[in-house]
Amino acid sequence: MNFKIKNVLAVMFGMLMLSGCEDVATNVKMPAAEKKIVVQCFISADDEQINAMVTWSKPVLGTTVNAEPDVIMDAKVEIEGGGNKATLIWDASSKLYQLDSSFFKIEAGKTYNLSVTLPIGKNVSATCTVPSSKNTSLSLSRRDTVPNDFGGFEITLTFNYMDHDGLNTNFYRLEGHAIYSNPWDDPYVNGEFKKDTELKSSNTYKVMYYDDSFDKPEKVKAWIINCDLNYFEYHKTLQGAQNNMGLFSEPSIVYSNIKGGLGCFGAYSSFETEVAL
Repeated sequence: MNFKIKNVLAVMFGMLMLSGCEDVATNVKMPAAEKKIVVQCFISADDEQINAMVTWSKPVLGTTVNAEPDVIMDAKVEIEGGGNKATLIWDASSKLYQLDSSFFKIEAGKTYNLSVTLPIGKNVSATCTVPSSKNTSLSLSRRDTVPNDFGGFEITLTFNYMDHDGLNTNFYRLEGHAIYSNPWDDPYVNGEFKKDTELKSSNTYKVMYYDDSFDKPEKVKAWIINCDLNYFEYHKTLQGAQNNMGLFSEPSIVYSNIKGGLGCFGAYSSFETEVAL
């Protein structure tokens, strides 16, 4: 999935060059950009449901792009693995293809195949392997409270974790945020991505939030997500692309493992810890 951003200086330079030409090309037809099938599906042995989003990509060249996804509603989405095969069912309310885990159980350590076929003959596929074990090492180790300039406090909770499985290559995503009683609060979620080769004997993950008299959080939740390479690379590069949308930024390439299309079919296991405040 490519995020292409035009370099303004290059465009201005090109305009100046064209102004000095005697013959300026007009009505130049750009080649049509082909739409591709985009699939997002992440499976876990802990989930009660398998969900898959299937959409069309939106080529930027020569079009006006909006944020609303172009959902594909007539696809045949199948998952296969562990000697079983099942079809995900389209749900109009969520705009997802879904399947309850009671009909198809995802198991740790097993490999699964996902295929998407359209009535027009287009099809894509992908494969992923669910992590064989769950990392449960995440625990609170320190709490730091510092007064801020608004009469409240800036509070940082530090969590410790370690690589739990030395026999396999492991990829981790860490998330955490404060939970408020006000349902309209949009908590700031920060995250880190780590390979086991980057870990040390002592590793920390920090969750920072503000505590004031107007809006006090009730608790802090933190997660350590042990994921496969597909999940790890997709979310890491997607986060990088979202943070790299400046005017003079280079195009960012988002990881994809969908054969014949774009997106990601990945797997993970998640451990959550909660701290009451």
